[in-house]
Amino acid sequence: MEFTPEARLEVLRELLQKKFGPPDFHLCEANIYVIELKKSAVDLIDKRVFPGPDYPEIEMPGSDGFKGYLYVGYTQRSPRSQQLISTGLSPVEYRFKEEHKKGVMSAEVVQLHSLTDDYDSCGRNLTDKYGFKNVKNLYPNLGILDLEKLESWLGWALYNAGYWVWGPHAHKKEHQEKYGDFLGVAPFF
Repeated sequence: MEFTPEARLEVLRELLQKKFGPPDFHLCEANIYVIELKKSAVDLIDKRVFPGPDYPEIEMPGSDGFKGYLYVGYTQRSPRSQQLISTGLSPVEYRFKEEHKKGVMSAEVVQLHSLTDDYDSCGRNLTDKYGFKNVKNLYPNLGILDLEKLESWLGWALYNAGYWVWGPHAHKKEHQEKYGDFLGVAPFF
């Protein structure tokens, strides 16, 4: 196997999936998902996180290594919630269709610039390939915030694989007191 940034991402994602989920017990059910964005997402370039102030542009649109525009987010909605049971949607589908696309607790870049309005065509394949299912976020009230760190790690890893990424925030300087400096440090290689 060629050890490209994307291949490295796949190997590390599998290791982190084993570390952070699925848990033997459910203190929190969470999913980290990936949505493909249209080129027009650059209209909100000030909200882009990778590349960003501390992360230089590795690949530029139009270069051979540039892969596209993505949003990385998470939901903690339980698959057993009444809202999901009544709609028949998965937690990630519900987050996309009933919140992002309707502007309810939504990331503006997803609401306005998702590749399509259909999760199956702009999110399912990327989420299946790169996302995380049933992530444990053991004790958020005690400051153990693995979910948010994992979301930022995935955004950072996708950036290193050639994408521009919106969404994650735990890695930002203004959040270092809460989350620490963790990107590139075990287990967030």
